[in-house]
Amino acid sequence: MGFRVLHTFNLAMIAKQGWNLMTKPHTLVAKLYKARWSIGNGTNIKVMSDPWLRDSEGSWIPSPQIQ
Repeated sequence: MGFRVLHTFNLAMIAKQGWNLMTKPHTLVAKLYKARWSIGNGTNIKVMSDPWLRDSEGSWIPSPQIQ
């Protein structure tokens, strides 16, 4: 197979996988992604004090705090 623009082909394949995850939530890979990226009911999540970015010096996302 000769692909002229490999970057565009890769984006198309990623989009296809994303579409499959959204339209077929019962598949194994969709269940694995959901289990991996789930945050539960949110009671233990400290949005303003937990670092959201790993392995970087500026691991805090600046945002306004509502008190």
